[in-house]
Amino acid sequence: MPLVRSNQVAYYAANAAFVFKEGKQRADYEEALPDLVKFYRSLRNMSDIPFDADRAARLERMVDHPSRTSEASTRRSCARAGGIAVGDL
Repeated sequence: MPLVRSNQVAYYAANAAFVFKEGKQRADYEEALPDLVKFYRSLRNMSDIPFDADRAARLERMVDHPSRTSEASTRRSCARAGGIAVGDL
C-alpha cells in the first residue's frame, strides 16, 4: 500500500477506535461504522482474499461493543465471515 494511502487507512482505523473509546451507549458506537467500513473496504481492495467488508465492519463493532450479542455468538459470526468452520473454534 503506498505511504499516502496507508496513512489514510490508518486514520480510518484510529478514528473508529477513538469513537469506540469515547462511546457510552449503542448510538455512540454506531458513529464509528462509516470509518470501519472505509477501513475494511480499503483492506479488501488490496487483498487477494475476498471478504465482505461491510459485514466485517459490523462484526468489529459487535466485538468492541458486545452487549447486543454473546461472546460465543460473536465468535461464530466472525468465523463464518472469515470462512472458518464454526466447529474449528
